[in-house]
This record gives sequence, structure tokens and C-alpha cells, in this order.
Amino acid sequence: MTVGVDARGRQKRKYAYARTKAEAERKLLELLVKYGAGQAADPGRVTLAEHLERWLAYKESRVKPTTLAGYTNLVRNHIVPEIGQVRLARLNAYHVEQLYQAMLARGLSARMVNLAHVVLNNALGLAVRWGTLDRNPAAAVDPPRPTPTEPSYWTPEQAVAFLEAARGHRLYALFYLALVTGMRRGELLGLQWPDVDLERGVLQVQRNLTVAGGRVVLTTPKSARSRRGLYLSREAAAVLREHHRRQAEERERAGSLWRQDCPPWVFASTVGTYTMPRNLYRTFKALIEGAGVPEIRFHDLRHTYVSLERARGTQIELISSRVGHSRVSFTLQAYRHLYEPEERDVLTIAELGGVTSK
Repeated sequence: MTVGVDARGRQKRKYAYARTKAEAERKLLELLVKYGAGQAADPGRVTLAEHLERWLAYKESRVKPTTLAGYTNLVRNHIVPEIGQVRLARLNAYHVEQLYQAMLARGLSARMVNLAHVVLNNALGLAVRWGTLDRNPAAAVDPPRPTPTEPSYWTPEQAVAFLEAARGHRLYALFYLALVTGMRRGELLGLQWPDVDLERGVLQVQRNLTVAGGRVVLTTPKSARSRRGLYLSREAAAVLREHHRRQAEERERAGSLWRQDCPPWVFASTVGTYTMPRNLYRTFKALIEGAGVPEIRFHDLRHTYVSLERARGTQIELISSRVGHSRVSFTLQAYRHLYEPEERDVLTIAELGGVTSK
């Protein structure tokens, strides 16, 4: 790696040796951090790929692992293969536009291109702050607008049919909670028994279990409002009590195979470890097929919850609080289709006459 030039103008380089690609990438990031964000290297020779690696190293301690994994995927699999070889000082808006068009030509969605734009705009903005770039060329390019899509969700009858098909499965309580609380997949998988007070009927959302960079990580919820308490109905408390009883039987059957060193996961595996998200997905898909209901994503159980609450007349402010959205306006925007019938019920002059005559 080039870290600058000596008095004669010759490049000064630092080397690191590694046995695996993953180890090499880690050592590269360590060198990038150690020698500064482009300050030691000749700014005129730094490529976009080199700068993006430095940007990822800069972001590592500033964002959640899942966010960093998403950034890394966009940088290494989409941005760098197209324009990474371009020197930062020569990068212009046309290069950025070429990137977006190439991504679309490969069949990637407009949403993915927009995410790449967010990454590139942030990384190049940081280069301006660091003094390795005079201006941000990504700021001069408009990414394609994603086509808005309405969330998928089940009708009340379909939700009941799914739960009937899932009844008796060891993870029945997880699917039940998803439909009656709107909790996210990671929030359910990250739930531990100390978070659940069955006597008071209260559940605390404290953490999120998800996959980042091919490994499972525990993080805090998405926002401050996502860290929330949820009241449980008597039925929900009874479902969790039954789940707790069954888990105790599983633990006894597992014997020495049960992992005593693991946290007390509410929805543990058959040996006490966390449940892998991919395993949950396979179970979910199989239960959908058995129930004969339309196939939806696991996250669409959350959309189903909102639609069910909306159907029973729950106020939007309460729905927003229960699902842990940071703003009520976001809930309204995300589920605007649920309020379309009311939007179509517009005032008429004829109605005014009826009002004034009363």
C-alpha cells in the first residue's frame, strides 16, 4: 500500500502479509486507518477503490454491523467493479452516471442504485472534507427514482388460517407474536426470557438479532422508539406460557447437548442456541405452503399486523408507537394505502346543505 512519497518523489509503501483473503482485507483496513484517511498518500494517485476502503474503515466504528455489511456489499460488488479504478482526482459526474446505468443494465433495481448513490455521495463528501477532492461529483447526478410498492399483507382470514397450520409447531408462539405485536424478525429472535413479564403482561424490546457479513450479530433496535415496551393480551401471555413449558421439555430431552453458556433465548434452537434467520425463513415458507395462503415475506407479517389494527379502528399514533416507528408521519407514509378509502370520502356541497339544515 502506498502511504506517501519520500524526498526524491519516490513512493513509500507498506506491506502486510496474510494467509487468507479475509485476513488480508483486515490488515489493509488497519493500514488505511493507521496512515490516515488519505492524508499520507499522494491525493493525485488515490483511486476511488482505495478511497472507498478508507471510507469503510472510517464508518466501521460509526454505524451498526448490519449497515456496514450493506455498505461493504455495495462498494465491493457494485461500485468498485465498474469505476473503482478511476483516480479520485479525475472522477466526474459522467463516471457516476455510467455506474448507475451499468447497475440498471445488470438488472439491479432502482432502489439498489439509490443505495449506491447514498454510499457514493457520502464517501465523496467525506473526501471533500478530508481535502482529497475539490468537489463531490455524485452531488451533481440524480439517481433513478424507485417505483413505490405497496406492502403485502394477509386478510384476517388468511392470518387465522396460517396460525391454525402453525399450531403445534415449536415456533408457533413466534409467529403468533409477530401477528399480534408487529415485532420485527430480529426483535423476536433477540428476545430473552428476562424481557418478558408474564404476570404483568408486558414485553420489552431490547435488542435485534440479525445477520451481517455472513455472521449473526446482536444490535440495539433500529431507533430510540424501537426500544419499547409492549402490553400482552391474556391470550398472548397464555401462548408464551405454553411455549415456555414446551421449551423446558426440550431442554430436558436435550440433556448435556443443551448449551448452558447461551443467553435464555425465548425462541431458542433445540439445543439452546439462537435460531438462525435462514432456518426461520425455511420454517415460515413450509408453514405457508401447508396453510395454503398467499406467500409473503416474514416482514409482511408486520404489515399484516398494521392492517389488522387499522381494521379494528386503532389510532395511527398508537399503531406507530407499537411497531416502534420513529415518527407517526413515517407510519402514515408507509401504510397510506390503508387510508385510501377515507381519502376518497371527500366533502361535497350537497352534504353542506344537509349539515346547515340540521
